Amino acid sequence: MNGDNSHESRGSILSAVSDWLKLLALIVLAAESILGVAYLSTDRTDPARKYYFPLAIGFLALIVAGLFLERALSTRRSQAHATHEGLPRQFFLVTRWYFRSGITEEELNLTVVGHRVTGTRKTKHPKGKETTYDVTGWYHTSTFWLEYHHQTDIFGGGSILLDQFTNDRLSGMLLSKDCDTGIMQCRSNMWFPSNLKKNHRQEYFQFIGKVNPTELSASAS
Repeated sequence: MNGDNSHESRGSILSAVSDWLKLLALIVLAAESILGVAYLSTDRTDPARKYYFPLAIGFLALIVAGLFLERALSTRRSQAHATHEGLPRQFFLVTRWYFRSGITEEELNLTVVGHRVTGTRKTKHPKGKETTYDVTGWYHTSTFWLEYHHQTDIFGGGSILLDQFTNDRLSGMLLSKDCDTGIMQCRSNMWFPSNLKKNHRQEYFQFIGKVNPTELSASAS
């Protein structure tokens, strides 16, 4: 996530320089116009009149140089953005799930190339058992749409929706299905960069609700 911030900072600096160059070009253009009016309205015998034309040429050269520089900055900014979009970006996120059986630790290791996401989701249960899932999905701006699937059990998995809440945490929801009962459950939580793991608090975890297909079928009939 730090790579995104540094890229945005460089882009902001280049944009600011480009804006200042455009403002400078307008100021020089205004000075060029004033100089032209002064040249036409000044008496030909005025000794300062001979400096007007060289100054006008100098201002014109400055405008042209500024336009070329602004174009170069715009090209560089576009190339930097295109290069950044093509480079892999790493996201190491952690969270905790507070169940009656104890606290389950989670590590979410994501690699983003363009908008495509791959990675792993690892959970460590209170008794020490670790489970690893393969993660695939889509990333755009500050939002992840993810699916995770057990590496050996084809029925194990779910989906996660993550959105960047602040620079140092993401809010999200996890939807999973109990393969034995068919019950689908939805929970919300906060995910942090791994170095900020200690900032997670129990109140971030919330149980939203569940859907039992058998109960729905009974009520429908």
